[in-house]
Amino acid sequence: VDAYLDRHDDLSDRWGAAHAPTRIRSRIADTKARGYAVNPGLIVEGSWGIGAAVFTSTGEPQWALSLTGVEFRFGGERLAELG
Repeated sequence: VDAYLDRHDDLSDRWGAAHAPTRIRSRIADTKARGYAVNPGLIVEGSWGIGAAVFTSTGEPQWALSLTGVEFRFGGERLAELG
């Protein structure tokens, strides 16, 4: 994470305050705690997404699964259910 952010220090300039290093680090921590990532319309307003790694029985990451849709489909308890 540190190396990536060091190489891409202009993310908030290009994409807005939601992409400042502290905000990115916070979302990474949330992702680790939940077990899946959430994009709450960070690039396209109202367009949400969820992504998760899928692991083999030996614990190796093998695939990824993502869901995308409009914001109202990801609200409240539904977000946790989808995740």
